[in-house]
Amino acid sequence: FVNSAELLGSLLGDSERSLQQIFKDAARQKPCVVVLDEVDAICVRRDDFDASDADIRMTTTLLTCMDAVEPGVFVIGTTNRPDALDGAMRRAGRFDREIEVAVPSSKARFQILKAYAVQCKEEDIEFTMEDIEDVASVAHGYVGADLAGLWREAVRSAIMRNTGSATVRKEDL
Repeated sequence: FVNSAELLGSLLGDSERSLQQIFKDAARQKPCVVVLDEVDAICVRRDDFDASDADIRMTTTLLTCMDAVEPGVFVIGTTNRPDALDGAMRRAGRFDREIEVAVPSSKARFQILKAYAVQCKEEDIEFTMEDIEDVASVAHGYVGADLAGLWREAVRSAIMRNTGSATVRKEDL
C-alpha cells in the first residue's frame, strides 16, 4: 500500500527514485499487489498548464514503471479524481480496467449510518432509526468517510447537550 502523496519528496529526483524502488521491490516479492492510493497525486495530466516539471517527471516515471511491470505484479490505483489522471495512464496495458465506486445511494447511506449508530448503542448513545433514515435521505453526495465524520460530530453534539446518557437527534446530524 502506497500513499502516493507521501512519495512526493523535496529533493530533486527523490520522488522518482522512491517510486522506482517500489516497483523493484514488488518485482522481487512477486506475486505482489501494489496499491497506489491517490494515484492522481503522482500522475498528473502532462498537458495541464499547472503541471510543474517535477509533476511531469513523476508522471513519466510512473508510466515507465507501469510499462515495465513484471508478470506476477499487479498494480491497483485509487483516485476520486479520474479526470485528473494523465490520459496515457488510462490506456490499455497500464490500468486495464476502471471500476467506478459511486457515492452511496440513500439506502446505502442509511446502512452506513445505522452501522455507526449500532456501535454507539453499547456506549449508551441513543437514537431513532427514523432520524437516521431522514438524514440518509438528504445526505446526497456523502461517502462513507463523510458519514463517519457526520456521525462523530452528531455524537459530540448530543453529549455536549446532555449530561449522563446522550440521545442523537436529527438536528445533531
